[in-house]
This record gives sequence, C-alpha cells and structure tokens, in this order.
Amino acid sequence: MRTGMGALGGRLALAALLLAQAGCGYSTGLRLAPGYGSVGVEIFGNDSQVRDIERDFHTALTAVLRDRLQAPLSAPGEADLVLRGDILDVHFRPGIRTTGNVLVETGLTVRARASLWDPEHEEVVAGPVVRATQVGYAVDDPAGESEARRRALDNLAERVVLDLLAPLSVPPDASVTGEGPARPPRR
Repeated sequence: MRTGMGALGGRLALAALLLAQAGCGYSTGLRLAPGYGSVGVEIFGNDSQVRDIERDFHTALTAVLRDRLQAPLSAPGEADLVLRGDILDVHFRPGIRTTGNVLVETGLTVRARASLWDPEHEEVVAGPVVRATQVGYAVDDPAGESEARRRALDNLAERVVLDLLAPLSVPPDASVTGEGPARPPRR
C-alpha cells in the first residue's frame, strides 16, 4: 500500500517529466522553409485502367500532409506549394497458387509520378519522383482487394510526401539557428 508521501512524490515526478518533455522543442512534423506557408494538392491525373483511383490517392495524400506537415492545407489555387502528378499504372499480379492450382493470394502494384510546384515562381521545386508500392492480399478475404488498395495508396502517399517535402523542410531548431532551405529568389 502506498503512503500519502509516496503517491505525492510519484505525481510530482510525473509532472516534472511532462513539463520537461513539453519544453524540449521536440517535433514530429515537417516544417516548411520560410516563405512557404501552405501546401495544396491537385487531383492527380490517372493513366491507369482503374477508375477513380486518383480520388482515393488524393484522400491519402491529404491525410499524410495533415499528419506529417506543420503547415496548413490550402486549395491548390491559393497554396504556396502545390503537389501534382499522375497515377501512372496499377497492375494486378498473378498471385500464389496451391499445388492444386487454386489461387490463394494475389496483389497489386501502384506507380505514381509527383512533383512539388511553386505557383508564384512557376517552377518545380522538388521532383519529379516516380514511386511504386506493392501490396498482397488473401483471395478469400472479402475486403482483401479494397483494403490492399487502401494500404498501397497510403504507403505511396507517405513515400511521395516525404520524398518531396523532406528536402524543403526546416530542422526543428531552425528558429534559433536560421538554418534550412529558403524560398528561391524572385526572377
């Protein structure tokens, strides 16, 4: 059984730990370089044969940006940076079969090209990058294909966002040091 003093000491230690973490400046998100205040995402083009996959990819991209970026999302026409690109193709792989030639697992590959556009300077500031991701699923799972598609698009969105925005991000201590990339000068 805990005494009153032991419980109080534990609470004080927890409070001190929480205060120390809150003041350390730790950040989990990407911060844009000075001059870039917001990011927009255009609906990607769709060169694949899969209908409306670009809409699902747009949802995945905006979710990753909301989770990873310490800057607001804006409409593409109002943003300082615009993420744009194309779904290049979606392929379904033949899959894994049993010795009796019964299909038990299959999968899909999604490939996209993306770049980061600065509308003010009318130039690409990052990319283009071409990324692909593969996801497998069990054929007997009723949600297998749709869940695999969601996982593939989420993974692809994460890779695209990190590949394009990480080089433009500012280190967490940049407010003190002034380091990090700056917006390109006006032409």
